[in-house]
Amino acid sequence: METLGNENNKMNTTYQKAKDQVRALKSFYFSLMLFTIVNTGLIYIWYEYSGQGFQWFWFPLIGWGLGLLFKGLAAYDINFMFGRRWEERKIKQYIGKEKQSYDISVDRSEAYQNARKKVDSIKGFYSHLGVYLIVNSFIVTAIVWNTGIHLFSFAALSTPFFWGIGLASHALGVFGEDLFFGKNWEERKLKELMDKE
Repeated sequence: METLGNENNKMNTTYQKAKDQVRALKSFYFSLMLFTIVNTGLIYIWYEYSGQGFQWFWFPLIGWGLGLLFKGLAAYDINFMFGRRWEERKIKQYIGKEKQSYDISVDRSEAYQNARKKVDSIKGFYSHLGVYLIVNSFIVTAIVWNTGIHLFSFAALSTPFFWGIGLASHALGVFGEDLFFGKNWEERKLKELMDKE
């Protein structure tokens, strides 16, 4: 009877993984279609109205393209920095299980789902950070190179500055809870509430 339950758990796990993969692929294909349509339109607008002027369409094309690349790598489970092993190690860390024999594919408990969400949000932040660094390096270099504006002027650094505010907000959303309300805070509050009773 217990063996039948384990087989059902594994079947449900396999189905859930396949379902997650299909959702990721669907999202990637939709993003790819949208990317193609919008950037084709931007290139047309540049050509029609700017002619041979500054080729500004490269900025959204490369920035969005890098984001799309990361999304595609994740959808096809090709992730050089944050692959399945990293995910499983992080999930085990957040669940609090440190046994080497722990089979992550069998457990679909609430703790696993919470850990999975946390790991996905961390991956999202690191992807955002990578795109931020690459795209802003390109943008600042292009501005300084083509216009002669000083590197440390607001005109050259305005995009990284404003995008950096968004990146900092993303970081607070991912890590802020642990930063401000971590384990020590939880333990202090628990002790405080238990002492009251």
